[in-house]
Amino acid sequence: MPGFGVKAQEKLKRARVLVVGSGGLGSTLLLYLAAAGVGQTGIVDFERVDPSNLHRQVLFDGSQIGEARVLAAKRGLKVSILYTGKNIRPAADFSQCPGNYSRLGCGG
Repeated sequence: MPGFGVKAQEKLKRARVLVVGSGGLGSTLLLYLAAAGVGQTGIVDFERVDPSNLHRQVLFDGSQIGEARVLAAKRGLKVSILYTGKNIRPAADFSQCPGNYSRLGCGG
């Protein structure tokens, strides 16, 4: 991509993004952030995987029903992303999140 050379890639690798909500929008966003090469991704979500939402939450499947979405998302991203260097930090609430993240709120 023109204008996105080595320096831009290194900057992206140093980026830290906090995604609030790993539901329909958040799960898709998490996949794109990981695939783009964002250096560190934090996830905050209070919910559990529910069968009524599986059609729009692309990180989850029926085997994860009832599991905390932050943990299922972390595991899903490690399986989905086939290169190393991802640092994914799930948290059940904001108090567990380290600072210095760019915050992206998505809701459920």
